[in-house]
Amino acid sequence: MIHCDCCGKYYRRKVQEYRVTWICWTYDARGKKFCPESKQIPEDSLYDKCCEVLQLDEFDNEVFQSEIKKINVPKPNALTFVFKDGHKQTVHWLDHSRSEAWTAEKRAKAAACGKKGAAARERRKKK
Repeated sequence: MIHCDCCGKYYRRKVQEYRVTWICWTYDARGKKFCPESKQIPEDSLYDKCCEVLQLDEFDNEVFQSEIKKINVPKPNALTFVFKDGHKQTVHWLDHSRSEAWTAEKRAKAAACGKKGAAARERRKKK
């Protein structure tokens, strides 16, 4: 359904611990060398852009399936929706800020790890 214009393969859904993204099969399996223009698409950004082109307040899979033939990814941060009636609409999405990924829980865990590492370094220096 989501087609990579760089290598010709399709995007697949990738579930990670903290997020869900759509990624080009070639990029994920073989690396950037084989699909240099590919970029992961956060699932929430993809749904937002689907709603934008379909003029919906929230994502509706039935409407999506009835209206959209496929989605092409012509370049990073761009999606071209190909409608079943033949017309196309290109939209752009923005990357998430890295600061959004740092929840209070992740910050506390990183701080604890940093303190443990600092204490270990001090113990090694004393030896």
